[in-house]
Amino acid sequence: MPTGTTSDFTYTRNELIEMALSALGVTEPTNDEYALATKVLNTMIRHLDAKGSWLWAIDNTESTLTLVAGQQEYAAGLLPTHISTNILRLEKAALLINSDREPLTILNKQEALKTPLQDESNSQPVAVYLERAALRSNNVMIFYPTPNSAYTVKYQFRRPLYDFDLPTDNPDFPQDWFMPLQKMLAYELSPHFGKPLTERQLLKADADQSFAESEMFNDDQPSYLPLKTEYF
Repeated sequence: MPTGTTSDFTYTRNELIEMALSALGVTEPTNDEYALATKVLNTMIRHLDAKGSWLWAIDNTESTLTLVAGQQEYAAGLLPTHISTNILRLEKAALLINSDREPLTILNKQEALKTPLQDESNSQPVAVYLERAALRSNNVMIFYPTPNSAYTVKYQFRRPLYDFDLPTDNPDFPQDWFMPLQKMLAYELSPHFGKPLTERQLLKADADQSFAESEMFNDDQPSYLPLKTEYF
């Protein structure tokens, strides 16, 4: 038999739901069961978003922000003085001065609250904090000290994983994740279909193992090992 020549297999949202439900013995889902599974699936995706810093959600393309003299906080929007409306986590930031980059220290919440730089103004910023809101469109980026002039900031961020909005949507995951998504969804749905605790525990164990195996895809280390010379 001939060997396949492609590696572009994917699921749609409804195909993923059907695979998960088939593991629960549901072969012909109703509209209500599709609706329930869609809610559970998207809730699961939002939970996964909080579990790790997924590499494929970090865009290599830098975003640009224009700082204004005397303005410390920058809201989300579409203007040059606005930050992106889709920042889940700030990964890297630097001032662009002539052709040089001055890296900015990214502060966490406690560091931003305690830094003595918050009382300084009229100076070149050296640190930044992303004040994350419940709605990403309400995020605010705060610079320390307050800029004394117009500066250009280059930054990179992690966006959220995308929802399954339509029945034809494909997963916002590498192919390595299709199996764990199916198994995790089957486990999350199992209480809704009256599965006993022992069966749910088996589904969870299977899903956890599949998750751990696919999580290796998120390892950014080289896939090769240095050669080791042995002498005899």
